[in-house]
Amino acid sequence: MVNVNLAEEIIPKEQAMSKETKTKYLGLPALIFPDGNMIYETTVIIRHLARNSPLYKSENEANMSMIDSWMELLKSEVFDKSYHGMIFPILGAMPYTDKDNKNATSAFKSFLPRFNKIGEHLVGKSLTIADIYGAAIFFLHFALTIDEGQRKAFANIFNWFKKVTSEPVFIEMFGIPRYCKVALKPALPPAEEEEEKKEKPKKDEKKKAEKKEKKEEGEGEEEDEDAPKKKPPYPLDLLKPSPMDIDSFKRELFLNKTAATKREYIKNKFWSKYDSEGWAIWYVEYNKLAGECEVVFKTCNLLDGFIRVTYTQA
Repeated sequence: MVNVNLAEEIIPKEQAMSKETKTKYLGLPALIFPDGNMIYETTVIIRHLARNSPLYKSENEANMSMIDSWMELLKSEVFDKSYHGMIFPILGAMPYTDKDNKNATSAFKSFLPRFNKIGEHLVGKSLTIADIYGAAIFFLHFALTIDEGQRKAFANIFNWFKKVTSEPVFIEMFGIPRYCKVALKPALPPAEEEEEKKEKPKKDEKKKAEKKEKKEEGEGEEEDEDAPKKKPPYPLDLLKPSPMDIDSFKRELFLNKTAATKREYIKNKFWSKYDSEGWAIWYVEYNKLAGECEVVFKTCNLLDGFIRVTYTQA
């Protein structure tokens, strides 16, 4: 990769929609040069910044054109067609509409079988910015919408994604990917929620009327099956609140980009914050079989699965 120092300006959504901003910029995001000239669109900016990187340079002009082609294709077929109807509503960044969700889901599902014909890399036999850009677009899809069944059905996409996201250059920028067991669904829009709230009292009244009728007929002597049963408290809920905020600790830990700074942060901060009454530390030993742990990204996935199974059985 190429290290580039840029002055970043994040424009709030309301300001981005203003007449003043639209007059100043032809589009967003934008890269402004020292002389005031600008270039627009994510893929154009990425290719400009990576023009001297080995991830984009190639003696084969056809390969460079293929990198450009893949980036434009993934932007138009995946990001433009699926994010607004699927990803953004789940994150709460955009309102949900049934029409947009159906169109986005249909377009995304039709693209997956075509994209599943890929190999280990999109262009040539080595990593390029097309791989990194594509994996970045699929990053939230694997976390939110591509469930276990789809990962098996589209194994080539999944294997490509795991290979690219295991690269240090990718992890440094985006972190370690997460995978959903079941696809998440966006929250219902307020109108549909209100409709459900209106329907619920009607259903409850109908049930009460039926029970009253049965009781008058002598059939209501049995215990009410619909009566809420008191659940026993979850054992961990009985513990007193811990002063250790594990979420804040993890966020601070992830801000440290390299393994060395992470180790230093843990060494200096963890033990001062650790609460032995509210948390426990477990030592887990993994017995490696012959042939295992020889490929880095496979090792990461193997250990991640092992830890998940261990956690659920603890």
